[in-house]
Amino acid sequence: MAQGEAPLSRGLSAKILQEFAHQAGTASPPQVQADETHELTSRQIEVLTLVAQGQTYRQVGETLGLCESAIKYHMGEILTRLHLKNRAQVIAYAARTGLVRLDKTVPD
Repeated sequence: MAQGEAPLSRGLSAKILQEFAHQAGTASPPQVQADETHELTSRQIEVLTLVAQGQTYRQVGETLGLCESAIKYHMGEILTRLHLKNRAQVIAYAARTGLVRLDKTVPD
C-alpha cells in the first residue's frame, strides 16, 4: 500500500462493476469513448490492465520492471487522458472496454 492507495481484489473489483451496472439507470459513471483507448500508450495499457486485475502499484512495477513512482505517473496520465477520477473508474473502464475480463462469480 502506497500513500493510502489500497489494492482492489478481483472480488472487490467485480462488486464495484456490479454496483455501477446496478446504478446505471440513476447515476451513470462518466462516459468514456472507446476511441480514447487509442490515446493511451502501450505501456499505459499494460499498467491499466494490471491495476484493473487487482495488482498494487508496487506489484505492477515489479511485473513491468519499473519503480512504483513510474506506475503512479502512468496512472495519473491514464486518469487525465481518459477523463477519469479514481481507480474504481479505471477498473470499470477496463472491464467495459474489454481490456480486463472479470469473473461473473464473486467469492464471498
